[in-house]
Amino acid sequence: MEDEIRRPASQELSPPDLQSWNIADLQSYRASLVTEIARVDAKISEKEKINDAAAALFKSS
Repeated sequence: MEDEIRRPASQELSPPDLQSWNIADLQSYRASLVTEIARVDAKISEKEKINDAAAALFKSS
C-alpha cells in the first residue's frame, strides 16, 4: 500500500540552509540522513530480490 503513494519524480527535495545550524544540529541532521539512506538501500535490495525472483521465474518458463 505504501508503494502506491508516490512522490512525483520531478519533485525534488530542497536542501535546508545549513549556515545557521550549530554543530549538534548538523550532526543530528547527518545521522537522520544516514538512517534514511540505510532505509532506502534496504528497500532497493528488497525490490531487487523480488525482481530477480520474477525474472528467474519467467526465464524458466
